[in-house]
Amino acid sequence: MAAEGSIVKLSLKDFMTFDDVTFLPGNKLNLVIGPNGSGKSSLSCAMVLGLAGKTKILGRAPDVGQYVKRGKEEATIEIELFKKNNNNITVRRTMTIDNKTSWHLNDRPSSQKEVEELMKSMHIQVDNLCQFLPQDRVHDFAKMNKQELLDNTQKSVGSPKLYQMFNELKNNMKLDGNHEKHIQKIKDQKLKAEDQVAKLDAEIEKVKRKRKMLDDVANLKRKNAWMQYEEKKERANFLKKKTDDKSKHFNEKEKEFEPLTREIEKAEERYSVNEDRIGQSNTGARMDCAETRKMLQGVKDVHDKIAKIQSNLKTAIQDDSRVNVEMQSLQNELDRVENNLSTVNNAETNARLLEIEEKIGKATLDRKSIIEEQEEKRHQMENIRNELRAVEHKINTLKNVLVKKLALLETIDKHAYKARQFVEENRHLFSGEVYGPMFVELNVAAAGAKYAECLIGFSDKISFLCENGSDVTKLVELCSTQRKLHINAFQAPKNRGPVREVYKPSYPISELRKYGFTNYLLDFVEGPELILRYLCQNNRIHNIPVGGPAVLEERNSQKIKDLKINTYFTDRHLMRVIYSKYSSTPRSKAVALRQPSIFIHDGKPDPALERREGQLKQHLNNAQSILSEICNRRQESEDSVNELFNERNAIRKLKESANFMLSKKQNIRREIQRLENSRINREAEEEKAYAAIKNAFMKCTEKLKEVVYRAGVGQEKIIHNAVLVKKSEKLQDDIATKKEAAKEASQELNALKTELADYEQKCLVLKKDANEARKEALAISDNLSPDNAEFQRRFAKAFAELPESAEEIHRMVVNFQARADCLGVNEQAVVESEKLKAEIQRLNVELKERTDEFVALKERTGHIKEKWLDELKQLVFTINKSFSAVFKRMECQGEVLLTNNGNENDILKYGLTIRVKFREEDELQELDIFRQSGGERAVTIGIYMLSLQELTHVPFRCLDEINQGMDEQNERRVFNTLVETVKKNTTSQYFLLTPKLLNGLEYTDQVKVHVIFNGKGAVTDQAWRRVNRLFERMANKRRHEDSDDSD
Repeated sequence: MAAEGSIVKLSLKDFMTFDDVTFLPGNKLNLVIGPNGSGKSSLSCAMVLGLAGKTKILGRAPDVGQYVKRGKEEATIEIELFKKNNNNITVRRTMTIDNKTSWHLNDRPSSQKEVEELMKSMHIQVDNLCQFLPQDRVHDFAKMNKQELLDNTQKSVGSPKLYQMFNELKNNMKLDGNHEKHIQKIKDQKLKAEDQVAKLDAEIEKVKRKRKMLDDVANLKRKNAWMQYEEKKERANFLKKKTDDKSKHFNEKEKEFEPLTREIEKAEERYSVNEDRIGQSNTGARMDCAETRKMLQGVKDVHDKIAKIQSNLKTAIQDDSRVNVEMQSLQNELDRVENNLSTVNNAETNARLLEIEEKIGKATLDRKSIIEEQEEKRHQMENIRNELRAVEHKINTLKNVLVKKLALLETIDKHAYKARQFVEENRHLFSGEVYGPMFVELNVAAAGAKYAECLIGFSDKISFLCENGSDVTKLVELCSTQRKLHINAFQAPKNRGPVREVYKPSYPISELRKYGFTNYLLDFVEGPELILRYLCQNNRIHNIPVGGPAVLEERNSQKIKDLKINTYFTDRHLMRVIYSKYSSTPRSKAVALRQPSIFIHDGKPDPALERREGQLKQHLNNAQSILSEICNRRQESEDSVNELFNERNAIRKLKESANFMLSKKQNIRREIQRLENSRINREAEEEKAYAAIKNAFMKCTEKLKEVVYRAGVGQEKIIHNAVLVKKSEKLQDDIATKKEAAKEASQELNALKTELADYEQKCLVLKKDANEARKEALAISDNLSPDNAEFQRRFAKAFAELPESAEEIHRMVVNFQARADCLGVNEQAVVESEKLKAEIQRLNVELKERTDEFVALKERTGHIKEKWLDELKQLVFTINKSFSAVFKRMECQGEVLLTNNGNENDILKYGLTIRVKFREEDELQELDIFRQSGGERAVTIGIYMLSLQELTHVPFRCLDEINQGMDEQNERRVFNTLVETVKKNTTSQYFLLTPKLLNGLEYTDQVKVHVIFNGKGAVTDQAWRRVNRLFERMANKRRHEDSDDSD
C-alpha cells in the first residue's frame, strides 16, 4: 500500500524541457533513466517547486520564471498526492516568466502558506537533504557539518516530539544565558543603588542644616517685608492730606480768574466791529484806484498806438530801399548768365558724348565677359576647396579613431600601450610586419562589435602578431625582459593567399538566410590580412554565422542542428551546440551578449583619400594661377572703363551747367518782376500815418481829464479811513493790557494745577508701592496677613524673637544666606535617595522572581534533555545498526556516532559523525569532501539514506544521479541494497534518477522503470500510454497462460 503523501501523478506543461507530459510513478522504487539533457532533473525540479519548495534548494536558477520553457509565457506543475479513503490531494502551481505564481488545491485557489502547511502535515520536507537530494545538491550533503546532519536526520526520521524537544532545548539554552545575564545585571544594579544611598546620607544631613538656615532667612525676609509695608503705608497717608490742601487752594484761584476773562471778550467784540468798518472803507478805495489805473492804461495805449504808426512808416520806407538794391543786383547776375550761355556749343558736345557712349558699351561687354570667366573660375576653386575639406575631415576622423583606440588601450592595459609605442618607434628592429594590439589594428563595424567582443578572448584582443617567428622572440625579449612589460605575442599563420579565398565557410550565406542568418562574423571585420588569418584559423570567424530572432524558431533551430552548425549568433546570444558523451544527443547552450566595451571605435586609414587630397591641392594651385591672370585683365578693363566714365561725366556736367544757367536766367527775371510789383508810394504812406497820429492825440486828452476827477474822490476816502485806524489801535492796546493781566493769573493757576497733579501722582505711587509691598509680604507669608489668626500662630512668636531694625534684619539675612551658600549641598540628594530606596525594593522583588524562573527553567531543561538524549541515542543506535550492517555486506566498515565534542551540557555541540572505511588497510575516517572520493561519498550518502528507511516518517525520497562517480561494484551493491529495502511494506516511495544502469541487475515487482526520451523524434505522451496499456494486456495474458499450465 502506498504511503500517505506519496506521489500518484505528476503532470508538466511548458516546464523546462517538457511541452506536455504526465509521469505515473510506482508505490516503491522508481528508476528514471534517460540521457543527459533529456529532462530527468526537470522531474526533480518539478517535485520541489510543485510542493512549495524554494529555488535555492535546487542550486540552479534563482527565479521561478527561468523554469518556464523558452518561448512560452507560463508553466504548470500538477502533483497528485496519495491520501487514504480515495481522498487524494491535487496541488497545482502556475508560474509566469515574470516570476508570478498562483496555487490551487483540488482546483480551489489557494496560497503558498496554505500549501506549506499541508506539506508539513504530510511530513514532506523537500528542503531536507535526507529526504530530497537534487543532482546539484549531492555535494552539499557531504558538506553538512555534524550539527546540520543531526538536525536534518531528526526532521527526517525522528518523531515530531523528538525534534520538538531538540528545538525546545536549544531555545532553553538561549533563555538560560539570558536569565543568568539578567540576574547578574539586577544584582549589579542593586549593589550600585545601595552604594549611592550610603553616599547620599551625609549629604542629606547637610541639606537639613541648610534648610533650617534658609527658614530663618525666610522669617527675616517676611518681617522685613511687613515692616516696609507699614512704613510705605504711613508715608502714603501723610501725602494724601497735603494733596487735599492743595486742591482746595486751586479751586479758590480758579473762581478769581473768571471775571477778567469776560472783560477781554467784550473789548475784542468792539475791536472786531471797528475792523469791519475799516475793511469796507478800504474796499471802496481799492475800487477807485483800480478804475484810475484803468484810465491811465487807456492813455498809455494811445501813446503806444502812435509809436507803432511811426515805426511802421519807417519800416516800409527801409523795405522799399532794400528792394531797389536787390533789383540792381539781380540785373547784374542776369547779364553774367547770358554771357556764359553764349560760350557753350551744344552740337559739338552732343557728338562727343555719343562717341564716348559707344566706347563705354563695348568696354562694358568686355568687362562682363572677364567677370563671368573670373566667377566661373572661383566657383570651380570653391568646389575643389569643399571637396578638399571633406577629404581632410575624413582623414582626420580616421586619425582621431586611432587616437581613441590608443586612449582606450592605455586604460585597459598600460603594458600593452607602452609596448605599442615602442614598436611604432622601433619598427626597423624587426625583419617583418608586427601588428598589435589586435583590437587597435582591427576595424569592426558597429553592427558586429558585440559579436566580435564575445567571441575573441581578452588576451587575444591585446596581443601582438608577428609575421616572422624570430620577431616574436625579439619582441618578448625587448618588452618583457628588458622593459618589464607583460604582453602576449604570437606568430601569425603562414600566408596561403587572400583570407576570403583561403578561408571559406561551410555553407554560403545565401543558403542560410532562410534560417534567419544574415552574415558571417568575418563580414563585419576589416584589418591586416595577417590578423584576419589568425582569427580565421583560431576563432573560425569565417564560419560563424550571425542572425536575428528568427534563428531561435523551433523549425530553424532543428535545421541548424542538422547542418552541424555548432556555433552561431542570434541578435542577443552566442549559441553553442554541445553533444552528450553518452548518447551524442545535441544540447544548446546560450550565452547572453553584452554591449561592447573594446570594439567601440570603427576607423582605418584610407590611401585613396590621401591620394585624392594631393590631387585636389594640385588642382587648387593651378586654378589659383589662372585666376590671378584673369584678375589682371579685369583690372585693366576696369581702368579703361573708368576713364571713359570720367570723360562722359565731365561732358554731362557741362551740359547740366548750361541747362542750369538757362533755368537760373528765367528765375532771375521772375524775381525782378516780383520786386518791381512790391514797391510802395512813399508820399501817400506818410500822409496816411500823420492823420492817424492826430486822431490818437485827441482821444488821449479826454481820458486825462477823467483821471484828475477820480483822484480827488479817492483823497477824501483815505482821510476817513485813517480816523478809523487810530480808533482800532487804541482798542487793541486796551485788549493787550487786559490779556497780560489774564496771562499772569492763568500762569499762577496752571502752576497750582501742575503742583496738584504732581502731589496726586506721588500719592498714587506711594499707594501703589504700599500695595506692592503688601503683595510681596503676603507672597512670602503664604498669603497670610498680620490680622489673620493663622499668621499669628505661625509667625508671631518668630517675629518677636527677631530684631526691630531693618539694618539689623538685613545683616542677619546676609549672614544666614552666606552660611547656607557655603554648605554647598545637593538639593536633589533627598529626592534621589528616596528614588534609589524605591528602586532597591523593586530590584529585590524582580531578583527573587527571576531567580525562581531560572531554577524552574533549569529543572525543566534537565528533564527534557534526559528524555531527548534517551530517545536520540536509541535512534542513532538503530541508524548505526542498519548502516553498519549494509557496509559489512559490502565488505567495508561504517558507523554513525552521536558526538558532543566533550561538552555534554551544550546542546549546540551535539552532532552526528559518519565514519567509513572502504579498504582493509585504511582506518575509519569521517565523511567529508576531502578524505573520500566522489564515488565513495555517493555510496555513503545512499547507504545512509537507506538506513533511515525503517525509521522514516516521510512519504517519499528522491536521489538524483547519486550513482555518478561510483565504480561498478559499489553501484551494484547500492542498487541491490535499495531493492531489498523497498521490498518491505513500511518503506517510503523512492525516486532514483540516473543516466545509466549496469547490466545484469535484479529487479522485483516493487521496481518501476521509467525511460525518458525527449527530443525531435520523441513519441507523444498519449502514444506511450497506448503502448503501456498493450504491454499490460500482454503481461496479464502471460500470467493467465502460466496459471493454466501449472493447473
